[in-house]
Amino acid sequence: MRKLEDTQSYKLSFKGENVYIGLDVHLKQWHICVRTRHISKKPFSQPADAGALRAYLDREFLKRPTTRHTSVASAASPPTANC
Repeated sequence: MRKLEDTQSYKLSFKGENVYIGLDVHLKQWHICVRTRHISKKPFSQPADAGALRAYLDREFLKRPTTRHTSVASAASPPTANC
C-alpha cells in the first residue's frame, strides 16, 4: 500500500499544444483516436455526432488544467500509450 508521501501531483494543461484527431468515419459510428505530443488517449467509438465529439474534446482538452497523481518513480515522464 502506498503512503501519501510516496506520490506527487502535477498540473496537466494542453494550452498551446496541438491535438491530433484520427477518425474512421462510418454512417452511424465513428472510431476516434486522439493524441498530443506527449499523450495518446485510449481509442474509442461513438455515434456519428459532431456535437458529441466537440463536447468530449472540450471536456478533455480545453476547459481545465487537470491534476494527475503519479508515484515519485514515474513522475519524470507522464504516462503515454499508443493508438
